[in-house]
Amino acid sequence: MEIFEKISRVFGLVLPILGVIALIILIVLLAKINKIVSSLDTTVGSANQSLDLVKGYLGEFNTTVKAVNNMSMSVESVRVTLSSLISKAIKKWAQEYETIRNMLTSILENLTKKDNEVTIVEQKKEEN
Repeated sequence: MEIFEKISRVFGLVLPILGVIALIILIVLLAKINKIVSSLDTTVGSANQSLDLVKGYLGEFNTTVKAVNNMSMSVESVRVTLSSLISKAIKKWAQEYETIRNMLTSILENLTKKDNEVTIVEQKKEEN
């Protein structure tokens, strides 16, 4: 039994010392956790500022995208209008081409006939 008494006395002396050591370790651990939590607040604040900055850039990018889209729509509108005008001009030219060709052919035939008549008249005068 003596052994148990000695063990009891040793633990009676060691346990308060171990309790104080555990309490010191717990205080240091809580201080470090408090420091980490404080730095998390700063980190979250910085992340929030970064997100606000990104949101601003996205707003500017959205404006730029809208401007490019409007410009693209304008270019497409001009292309469609020009295509329509050129198509109409070609159709009109094709319709008028026959009329102009017939008129020029008629004029050239008349000129050729007159030249032939002049030549024939000159030949008759020479024969007489």
